[in-house]
Amino acid sequence: MITQNSIPEVKEDFIGYVLHERRIRLPQFQDLGPADLVTLTKYLPTSSNINAINSTSRNGAAIIQSPAAVVADDSAASMATNGDASDTAVTTNYTNASIYSSSRNANDGAPMVAELHPLDKLKDEVGTFFYSMGVDTSGPTSIAIFLKEISEVISEKPQVWFGRKKTFNVARISFSTWNAFRRCDINVVVHIPGSIQNFIVDCNGESQNIEMCADYDLIWAETFVSGVVRSIMLMKENAEEGELQNLVETLILNPFTAGQIDDVPEMFIDLFPIVYHKGPLLGAPYYITNVTNTNNYLVETLVEIVKLTRNVSRAEIMLKNLATDNPEAIIILIKIFLVCDQELDAIKLTYDMLSQDKIINNTNNRMDYKSELLCLQAQFLIDKRQDYSLAQNIAQEAVNCSPSEFRPWYLLSKVYVKLNDIENALLILNSCPMSPLKEKYVLKRVAPLPSNNSLHLPLPIDVVLDEVTSLNPQDVQNEHRSADPMLVNLAASNLKSTFQLAYRLLTEIVQITGWENLLK
Repeated sequence: MITQNSIPEVKEDFIGYVLHERRIRLPQFQDLGPADLVTLTKYLPTSSNINAINSTSRNGAAIIQSPAAVVADDSAASMATNGDASDTAVTTNYTNASIYSSSRNANDGAPMVAELHPLDKLKDEVGTFFYSMGVDTSGPTSIAIFLKEISEVISEKPQVWFGRKKTFNVARISFSTWNAFRRCDINVVVHIPGSIQNFIVDCNGESQNIEMCADYDLIWAETFVSGVVRSIMLMKENAEEGELQNLVETLILNPFTAGQIDDVPEMFIDLFPIVYHKGPLLGAPYYITNVTNTNNYLVETLVEIVKLTRNVSRAEIMLKNLATDNPEAIIILIKIFLVCDQELDAIKLTYDMLSQDKIINNTNNRMDYKSELLCLQAQFLIDKRQDYSLAQNIAQEAVNCSPSEFRPWYLLSKVYVKLNDIENALLILNSCPMSPLKEKYVLKRVAPLPSNNSLHLPLPIDVVLDEVTSLNPQDVQNEHRSADPMLVNLAASNLKSTFQLAYRLLTEIVQITGWENLLK
């Protein structure tokens, strides 16, 4: 349940600041991209403000302007774009679409979407923003429902705003989410009261009416999948760190329960075949070098969703249908069987795939798929059967198939550790191909905080935990000072990517041999 105390906000120096910053950084976004962005324009409900809002709602509900008409008629341009004729606003009774001219200067300080809220600035108007994860982005309707809920939470009662209680109304609230498949931003703007706008902003900063796109439904399917993958991978890849993330101004929702219209896990499974071949565009976990159709963030998310929901039958039907034209998709089903305690089915499928080489021989990246199957077998033998001798032979074959991949080498070294063959374990570990540039997926700020005093993080007033609230700050500082500096400054805490995994395996070796024997 969303409350005022669960919404972190950052106050903007000028309305539209963060949208402008996000727009100029669009070409820099890679793989899964940034967190979703929510911006609000709030105002104090004085009589003059309410009259201005109501007047705007009545007069602006049916403005339809063509680009030529806007340029030709200065007064119309003033009404539609707040005086900037380089923008064209197209508004219907149900949907508004703002189409921005490519001639706009990228360094123009004028807010990108501020002009979408027409006419004069409201008295005591303030712009805020925060990031979000887990929102149902399956369509403009589900996003609009979420935005309306946020606006109602802000307006339902006085808000503690930097130590003072203020009663705010929301004039406009927008939502920006990254479509990782097309590398573009999908924007939905809700005017209160008024209409809804949705449009695309591509990496060049150019905007387009999303409803004019021939593949409208596909765009929203990709946007939905992108959002779910971001949410699940953020949690999975940072689980060992306690799901910590430095972006404190983020509202994180459970993606499984945030569905406004349909069941999110079922929708993801049903949409998976549509975006299957585009999966490599999302990137892959940090330990994967060669991104394939079965080794990427999209597949990792599907496996995690089925593992958590246990909706194996639905996923099995979908993947077997997909495997009719894409036989390598069975590898994904094997992964699902392994994490859902159906090892017998997984091993049988793996055997069938490897014994009938023609199944994967007819596909691209044949050796990568074979190596992946062998790695699944080796992992099963290590974790479940403890048959390390057989696992060694399989891991060695996986290395031969994909010598540039980290995981086969890592599994082979791990097997040698289990066999107490430390010399070969160290030799293999030193031979592992490392990926120094790849990192786990973490959230990063799209725009720097406007100032040190702009961050508004309300404290929950309905939760009291004595172990936390009764802590003495002085005691915490003393505890930090008493720690051994050598332990505090260990290089291991700064290791990332595959180096972190290699170091973890090295510590297992040290536990077996001790430092002195290891150095010999």
